[in-house]
Amino acid sequence: MIGVLQLRAHLPTARPDRPHSSPLGALGAFLCLIALLLPLQLPAEDLPWWSLDPARSLLPAAGLTPWMSLALISLACVGSMLVHLTRASGITRADLVTHALALPGVLGVVLHSLSAGSDAISTLVLGGSWSSSIVAGLAVWRAARDDARVRASLLAITLGALAPLVCKGAAQILIEHPVTIARFRADPAGLLAAQGIDPGSDAARLFERRLLQPDPTAWLALSNVLASLVAAGAIALGVLTLLARQNAAQNEAPSATQLPRIACALAALACLAILIATRSKGAFGATLIGACSLAAAVVARHVMRSVPAARLACRAIVLLPLAAMIGVLTLVVLRGIIGERIAELSVLFRWFYLVASVRIFAAHPLLGVGPAGYKDA
Repeated sequence: MIGVLQLRAHLPTARPDRPHSSPLGALGAFLCLIALLLPLQLPAEDLPWWSLDPARSLLPAAGLTPWMSLALISLACVGSMLVHLTRASGITRADLVTHALALPGVLGVVLHSLSAGSDAISTLVLGGSWSSSIVAGLAVWRAARDDARVRASLLAITLGALAPLVCKGAAQILIEHPVTIARFRADPAGLLAAQGIDPGSDAARLFERRLLQPDPTAWLALSNVLASLVAAGAIALGVLTLLARQNAAQNEAPSATQLPRIACALAALACLAILIATRSKGAFGATLIGACSLAAAVVARHVMRSVPAARLACRAIVLLPLAAMIGVLTLVVLRGIIGERIAELSVLFRWFYLVASVRIFAAHPLLGVGPAGYKDA
């Protein structure tokens, strides 16, 4: 994080003509960022203290409990209000488009939260987290766009939040997983019995296969989620490293950016190492798409600078990620058509999810089934 802030002092500032954000607007952006990043550092505790015996353990629940989730939702809403009420510039077309795209999803979740009945708390916590993340993300984007100083600080904090995830993932692979395997080898029947699984059953073989896989998850539920985060971090840190190297060649004192440049490069390599350890095909593809888009943007900006169509080419590059997403959905559909004729199962499960989502939409086209009703539907 310190390295990113130091690089900011030596890199050129984009759009210097924009007015600076007010202190309250900057505070609101940081509140939104806290609400977005803190859940990444804590495990979810949907039923706090359920797995603890108060007669043997006096430790409180260390995860993200429902009331803490509601507090972060409120924090995100307050921060978003501060950003939008104290904005220094007017409403642009980009603001209207982004908020118009976010509004239907947020309203649907709010309506489900008000009429969920017995699932009201689950819907409020889960749906509120989704909606507040969308609202907070828009506020952070707005604050970062308006003020270069706020943008650099938010970027540094966001990339710095990846450090605990990378360290936790590395500890899971290098320390926790070998210890778990050793305990399982010492008493496999006892460990299976503690899980309520009969030795020699299909469930036991599935449990052992998953146990032997060194999948880093940090404090997140799935390794795919961690893979997506470190993939984005690797691309961002790699870009900062290249920009700092380019700026050092033009700077009279290139040694001023040497240490931050090395720190960003090492952090990018660490993110790539965790990405490889997750073995997430989707994250690999997203990393490749991001790298190709950035490379195309660099070519359009520098090589085609004298060409009148350069601006049009830069705008066309924005469509590359959208085309990639459509391509991924097309591949999922093709994998579903192939069926079980090949041994690959990961993408096939995505086809099942897609079919289930289409069926849910056909039965509930307006508001869906709500955040807490997807599993049952």
